Amino acid sequence: MAEFRARTQIVDPQADVQARMGVFSNFQQQLAEALVEFDLLSQTADANDPRMRQLNRRIEAIRHRIRDERLNFTKHDVTIDDTEDDTDYLRLIAQFERLQVDQVFAEATYQAALTAMDAGRSNASRQNLYLANFIQPTRAQRAQYPQTTLLNMVSGTMRPDTNEIISDGSISFTVAYSGNFHKDMAGAQNTRFLARVYGVDTDELCDFVEDFAEIGSHFHMPVRTYSSGMKARLAFGVSMGIKIDTYLIDEATATGDARFKCKSKDVFRARTAEASAVMVSHSMSDIRAFCDAGLVLNDGQIEAFDDIEEAIARHQGFLA
Repeated sequence: MAEFRARTQIVDPQADVQARMGVFSNFQQQLAEALVEFDLLSQTADANDPRMRQLNRRIEAIRHRIRDERLNFTKHDVTIDDTEDDTDYLRLIAQFERLQVDQVFAEATYQAALTAMDAGRSNASRQNLYLANFIQPTRAQRAQYPQTTLLNMVSGTMRPDTNEIISDGSISFTVAYSGNFHKDMAGAQNTRFLARVYGVDTDELCDFVEDFAEIGSHFHMPVRTYSSGMKARLAFGVSMGIKIDTYLIDEATATGDARFKCKSKDVFRARTAEASAVMVSHSMSDIRAFCDAGLVLNDGQIEAFDDIEEAIARHQGFLA
């Protein structure tokens, strides 16, 4: 900004424009007054009257000045890129505005950096105050909730330590999982983003989710303003709006109040009628309602059962 002012010899082009517009407006007012005076005088004096000739000269002089001011507004002798020429004044203003935007951005970035530095110093200070003796961590012999880890590996968000997981079709993210959403983006924006990721029509998915989730105008507001229930509705709507070969369900097959849960289960049944699903749940009623085969995971080993009742009996045997 300092370099710009040194090159152009103009501190603030906007203030300079206002001053020029003030001069221009003053000439316009003088012209209007002179024209009114000419009209009044022409009613009582003939064309050869010296006063008429004087008014004509004055009007022509004012018009000439207005013409010059207009030219000066669009063309101005300034220094740009180390060359002096008649440069478009509007380009000069545009350059100044770009510099202003860059300055605001730089100041905001600087403030953010200062804030981050202060936060880092504060965290470091806290950690220094509460330092404890280091204890070598030990690995748990048995995971408390291994099914979630298994689903993460099936969905591709985690890699198995050994062997591999092979799929012959598309796999969804966990149904009703809202961790995929960016909190600063609106529900509609998140929906469009996921539509592009899965290669489906963005408008069609947005229409389906907006109608299904029933969150009204909040659909076009940032996700950070949502309640947990609204996030769950949005996530479930997106999951059901994208047709997938295999759906992943971690406990939730429905969300919301009783009416919405009934609606969610109906849509979920319709989707799984045309696709497969992998469900992990502690609810044996849900397992019986949606599954026709079962896998029981115990101590890192999987047992497969074609009969869901046999799988449930085996699972309950481990809990006894």
